[in-house]
Amino acid sequence: MKLFISLMATAVFFVTTSMAGTINVTNNSSNTDNHKLWKEQIIPMFEKENPGIMVKMTIYDHEAYKTAIRNFLQAEPPDVVNWFSGNRMKFFVDQGLFEDVSDVWDKHDLHAKLSSARSTVTLDGKQWGV
Repeated sequence: MKLFISLMATAVFFVTTSMAGTINVTNNSSNTDNHKLWKEQIIPMFEKENPGIMVKMTIYDHEAYKTAIRNFLQAEPPDVVNWFSGNRMKFFVDQGLFEDVSDVWDKHDLHAKLSSARSTVTLDGKQWGV
């Protein structure tokens, strides 16, 4: 469980932690246990390790999120989004709406830890998600 939480925090909080302020995160999970995990463990752990950075999480209904993401990424994108890998991810990469996070994979040795998932988030030799 501790490794899972650590990987989740790494996956989500790839934004520069040297800046103060608020990180906006969106999630489309309908799983209330997942919401509880974020609220009670992942977010507090991140905020404790990164003083001065607060996390604001917005949870969308799973089906509504599929439409909403197309709008908010164009208008006021959050810092971190939860989305599908593969071709669904490629659409947003091609639009320039997702950032290359290969440096996160390198820094946190995710090539070894998440090797089975790497190909699903890799386009043109770069990783676009965790």
